[in-house]
Amino acid sequence: MNKKKLIFSMVLALYSSSVLANWEYDGYYTRDGHYSDKGARFVLGARGGVTYGTGSMKNKVGSLYAFDGESEFNVSSLPVKENFSKFGFAANANIGFVVPTYSNWRIELEWDKIAKTEYNQIPLFSGSVEVTNLDGSKDTQNKNSGGVSSSITTDVISAMVYYDFFGDEKHKTANQFIPYVGLGIGYANSRTTLKLSDIYGDLSNYGIGGYDPDLRDYGFVESDGDIINFYESTVDNANVAALGSVGIAYGLTDSMFLDLNAKVIYIPEVKWKLSNETGSQYRDWFSAENMFHMNFTLGLRFEF
Repeated sequence: MNKKKLIFSMVLALYSSSVLANWEYDGYYTRDGHYSDKGARFVLGARGGVTYGTGSMKNKVGSLYAFDGESEFNVSSLPVKENFSKFGFAANANIGFVVPTYSNWRIELEWDKIAKTEYNQIPLFSGSVEVTNLDGSKDTQNKNSGGVSSSITTDVISAMVYYDFFGDEKHKTANQFIPYVGLGIGYANSRTTLKLSDIYGDLSNYGIGGYDPDLRDYGFVESDGDIINFYESTVDNANVAALGSVGIAYGLTDSMFLDLNAKVIYIPEVKWKLSNETGSQYRDWFSAENMFHMNFTLGLRFEF
């Protein structure tokens, strides 16, 4: 299922459920002063804030022998030097309804935006690896390979279920704090950009044994040089995302709430890839596995 069909299906399901709810059922105050509301209430909100993202960076090059002028080694055997660990900006918009009869429960369709975050690393790969020297001997040496200027931007469309902690059949009123928890599942699209630089010269050479790294499809060589200038690439990564949320709302009025939220978004894997000039051919280069985005946002929520 493509992105547009998935979003349409989620919106249709949310809309259908809200139509079945008893929107026109008026709430009322009981004799003890509590508010009873067995009809649904429309929910609309928006928040903004910061995010902290983490991910375990992995080498995805595959078998690729390179030569740095001194020895030959398999680039795929080198680990990524630094894991992903970055702060950034996040935003959220949500639409949904309070479940009729069970007014502690909310069902919402949400969009989370994690703004462009850079991942720049020199060297990209670094570590101990087995090498073949010019005289044919083998040993283990520390090697570096490549440098990157890259970024990631993520959009998550999710269906969330929330539970608000307040008294049974009691309407949310002004001047009270209402904690809540939520769980959800959604579709995540992570757009990565990659500009690879052959800083150490190993990626542009064929090596002692005549191995062709086959990387010239992904860049060009100046007429007066021998170093590959790699093309900048852009890749969209589609994933199923899992979400968990806690927060606390404060009633400014009976229908408007100041909403402080903390949300964790889990994405299994995001890849950065090389591409040729036309974007018709790609090669995996590195990835972030088990990515977690921890969003801390503040905004307003309306229930009416």
